[in-house]
Amino acid sequence: MIVVHGGRPAWGVADVSPACLKLKTYLRMAQIPFEAKPGLPFKGPTKHIPYIDDEGQQVGDSSLIIAHLKSRYGDPLDAKWSAAEHARGHALRQVVEGSLYWGILCVRWLDDAAYREIAGVLGQGVPALVRPLVLGWIRSGTKKKVLHQGVGHLPEAARLAQGKADLDTVSAFLGEQPYVLGDAPSSYDATVYGHVANLLAFPLDSALKEHAQAQDNLVRYCARVRERYWQD
Repeated sequence: MIVVHGGRPAWGVADVSPACLKLKTYLRMAQIPFEAKPGLPFKGPTKHIPYIDDEGQQVGDSSLIIAHLKSRYGDPLDAKWSAAEHARGHALRQVVEGSLYWGILCVRWLDDAAYREIAGVLGQGVPALVRPLVLGWIRSGTKKKVLHQGVGHLPEAARLAQGKADLDTVSAFLGEQPYVLGDAPSSYDATVYGHVANLLAFPLDSALKEHAQAQDNLVRYCARVRERYWQD
């Protein structure tokens, strides 16, 4: 069986990491059995979570993992879509993973109160003696990433404006469709759900979360995906 090394469940979502929730949701959608275990980033092949062990083969990065799963187990979700539909899905995925994701990181890891909340979840299972060191290493690395990417250098108001524009784009793209490409789910839904559901579920308020809550179709969408794939 595939073992997924990722984050931990909390706040009503199956994983507090957007990338890990994306992967786990894809596996549920594709009906591929897996076992979930907490993972530490530095143990994975890409030094990030999630990573998987598939009968001895380790694969890291959620997108590379999904490509591996499609190659090995088939492509029940995406094979039916046209090139134009894949282009739309890819563009949406880039908005979510290439932009909104960084806004979510800033909300969680730059603010001290938010960091204490996420650290309280991710620190479970880490030996108490080394917990501050491990979590401090993760926070320091995340801060470096957002600065290197550029969003960390922006004023808070500019970061918020960018995040709101990303959410508006996802909301407009979805419209009143059940799923992002229409009536049937795709791997792009796993990406959108993994990020938006995590933003909505985070227990502390933020301006970015409030903007997501104001998009009624996104709230209904996350509830729809959760009800269909995460009711157990």
